[in-house]
Amino acid sequence: LFLRRAPSEKIFAFLGDSITQGYGTGEGRDMFWAAQVARRLPGGWNALNLGSGWARAYDAASDGSAWLARAVAADEATVCLGVNDIGTCGRSAAEITADLGQIVRLLKKANPGMRVWLFTLPPFDFEGAQLEVWREVNDWIRAGSVPGAAVFDTVPVLGRDAPEAHKVREEYRFALNPHPNARAGEALARAFLERRG
Repeated sequence: LFLRRAPSEKIFAFLGDSITQGYGTGEGRDMFWAAQVARRLPGGWNALNLGSGWARAYDAASDGSAWLARAVAADEATVCLGVNDIGTCGRSAAEITADLGQIVRLLKKANPGMRVWLFTLPPFDFEGAQLEVWREVNDWIRAGSVPGAAVFDTVPVLGRDAPEAHKVREEYRFALNPHPNARAGEALARAFLERRG
C-alpha cells in the first residue's frame, strides 16, 4: 500500500494483486507500473495503491469489502485482477468475468463519475485449461463487456509475439517467475498513460 499526497482532492486508485503491488520489481523500489504511473500523473492528483499479493477478483467483488471501500472514493481507478483466480483457485472464466463486472458496478454505484479502467489479465505463462480461461476472460474484457469501464490491454505490452502472447517477454520477466520486472513496469506505465491521454 502506498499513498501519494497532493494539494488536491483528486484521487487515483490502483486495485490489483501482486503485479500491482510491485512484486518482482526489486525490494523497496518504486519501479512497478502503478508507482511509475503515480509519479507521472498530472499535478494535483493523489495516488492510492491497493495492490495486494494473492488478491483475487472475488475478494474485491464482495459488496462492502473493506478493500474495495478504499477505492470507491477515487476519481479514477484501475482494476487489474484475475491472475490469482486462475492460477491459485482454478476458477472458471464465467466466475472471473462475473466478479470483474461486479467490481466495476460497485465502483460506479458508489461514485458514478469515476473513470474506471479494466485491465486485461497480464501474460503469466498459463498452459492448458488455465490458458483457455485466461484467453476467454481477456476476450471478454477486450469486447467492452462491462458498461462504464474503459479497457487497457496489457498483453501487447508484456506478451511475446503470437502465438505465445500469453507468455511474458523474456526481457520483462522477473528472474524467479512470470511476474513483470522493473523494465516491464516502465513499459506498462508508459503504455497505459499514452492510452489514458
